[in-house]
Amino acid sequence: MLKRVLFSVLMGGLMVSLAQASVYEKRPDHDAFEAALKACMDEAGQDAQGRPDRDAVDACMKKKGFEKPEGGPGGQGGPPPRD
Repeated sequence: MLKRVLFSVLMGGLMVSLAQASVYEKRPDHDAFEAALKACMDEAGQDAQGRPDRDAVDACMKKKGFEKPEGGPGGQGGPPPRD
């Protein structure tokens, strides 16, 4: 009985790992994204608080082929955006 339970738990963990791996394969190249973001943050001017201008960074990233997903950042605990 204990062997079956442990086997089930291990197989469940394996299935979750495989499912997550396929999600990450669809992401853009992380190194290319990081390089583009650094370049855009260096090019953008600063806002009143001394941070890179968000609109300028967004426009630069769009020119480089990286667009922000709709709905804002995920995982913030709020409800999903309404249409």
